Amino acid sequence: MIDAFAKSLDLSARVGLGFQAKGGYGIGFRYLVGLSNVEGFEASRSGGTDPDFKNSFIQLPVFFKSSK
Repeated sequence: MIDAFAKSLDLSARVGLGFQAKGGYGIGFRYLVGLSNVEGFEASRSGGTDPDFKNSFIQLPVFFKSSK
């Protein structure tokens, strides 16, 4: 049971920056990169090679924070 949980676990690291203006408007940037391989890509599916598939994504938030 613990082995199945460990195989489905996706570890990642995140870094980000943000800026909020005095008027309450803001923008940001976040990048997340996976540290563990994505489950389900075995060597038999890829012609004998061992692919290194990891999750990653970029977020570009735009927001407004009211003063109330």
